[in-house]
Amino acid sequence: MRSSQSPTTAATGPTGWRTPYVVLVALVMALTGWLALQEGLTRYLPQLRHTPDAATLRAQAQALREHPTPEQTAAYSAELAALSRVTDARRFTDSALVEHGLYLAHMPRLNRGLLTGHILLGVCCMLFGGLQFWPGLRQRHMRLHRAVGGLYVVTAPVSVLLSLVYLTQTPPEHLYTRLTGYVALWLFGLGALAAIALAMVALRRRRIHEHMGWMALSFSCLMVAPMLRLNWVFMAWLLPHIDQETLNLVTLGFMLPQCLLIGHGLLLANRRAQGPARPRPMSAVAASATRRFLQATPLWWALAAGCAWLMLRHFVAGQGLSSVSLATALVPQALAEREAWAWAAAPWLGPALGLSTAAGVAWALHGFLVGLKAPDMAATRATHNAHAMGTLSAWAVAALSVVAGLSALGLGWQMGIAPDRQWLQGGTFYTVHGVLLLGLAGLLVRRLWWVRPGQAAFVQESLALLLAVLPAPALAAVLLQAASHLSLPADLVASGHVQLLATAAGNGLLALACIHAVLSRATREHT
Repeated sequence: MRSSQSPTTAATGPTGWRTPYVVLVALVMALTGWLALQEGLTRYLPQLRHTPDAATLRAQAQALREHPTPEQTAAYSAELAALSRVTDARRFTDSALVEHGLYLAHMPRLNRGLLTGHILLGVCCMLFGGLQFWPGLRQRHMRLHRAVGGLYVVTAPVSVLLSLVYLTQTPPEHLYTRLTGYVALWLFGLGALAAIALAMVALRRRRIHEHMGWMALSFSCLMVAPMLRLNWVFMAWLLPHIDQETLNLVTLGFMLPQCLLIGHGLLLANRRAQGPARPRPMSAVAASATRRFLQATPLWWALAAGCAWLMLRHFVAGQGLSSVSLATALVPQALAEREAWAWAAAPWLGPALGLSTAAGVAWALHGFLVGLKAPDMAATRATHNAHAMGTLSAWAVAALSVVAGLSALGLGWQMGIAPDRQWLQGGTFYTVHGVLLLGLAGLLVRRLWWVRPGQAAFVQESLALLLAVLPAPALAAVLLQAASHLSLPADLVASGHVQLLATAAGNGLLALACIHAVLSRATREHT
């Protein structure tokens, strides 16, 4: 049933889940900003002024390990104290976070200065950045919105640049998150800079809807460090019997899609829930990208065929990622054996995942191409028939994604996770893949069920998201093959970070789907 609200009333702002979601994200990020400020003022700034005595600091760390009282934890690190209050101090004092603190205190002064500046400037983004996406506040207090936005676009790029310079001076082994975190920080940092620059270009061109989308994407890129710490807490609540070092690997395995989808949620929260579409012309960039994408249609079908071949080879005829022949040396033996055991325990799950993924990618690509070729659902009879075919494809994608998602969840459950990094990240990749597919399939079904003339763009957006997530196992296999040709340190392979990096990057196409959402017709006409 259509709403009885007038278009003017319907466009006043988001309702239902939207405002609580934005406020929750803003409050959580503000909390992490406050904790980062305390850590910067009590730990990094004093150490920048005066290098602490190494013997004293080591004695303090040893005392903290032996007796992790709240007072000793707070004296060592405000961040560790905050994490310990809501979980267990022993969890963090038994981890490598304590030794990492010793390195931070005695690294070169330039590094300390870069990190301190990054933290103190980044605090501004975390404390106030979330307020930018609160539609009610923006509509009632535009001056405040512009002031906070100005502070954001000045401090965020400088903070990111300082962090990137810091990374050039710091090898991956000196980061707590090692190689995976090192690569993630580079990618998210560069992504944040690009998104902020594009947001300012859109603002100058008065394309406010795109400006908001790019800002949401930039904010999601800046969440990576805060969400890492929050995830340590959430995972400790969910898996209290698993140690911090193992949970750190698990967290790194789902951080990329998590941050991107939180930012995508901010974009959705600022769209109008009801009311007619606002006809806005497509930007020159979006028009050019659409034209070039359609011109490359044979290439996309070739890639879909390649994805199907990889899924059939490694998941129907093989035993998952551990059966990637050239990358056998990159998958730690304990993890490979656990994956083989999961395949033997439930031999139908792998083939179900492989076949549903191969078919799902083909249907998703077909529906997405149909949507690009016939953007106006009500324009002509021909385009109406085309959209009917696109809708059929979308229902097929939803069904196949549910099958693939349940299969991936089953594999993740079979693999499980064990303390002391026995199986490293365990079944994290499959579990995350299953959750993503089921969640996005549910969103697609909801949009298909409620779609009305003129709103087919929302279905198109969901197809783009699933088209990005479905081939993640195949992409992870390709990345493992590529990594096998590199000369990588043995300790990174043994610690699981090479395999973790390949599987985590398997969801990298999600970034392209989020960019599509910024430039899409759904954002252009319903924001």
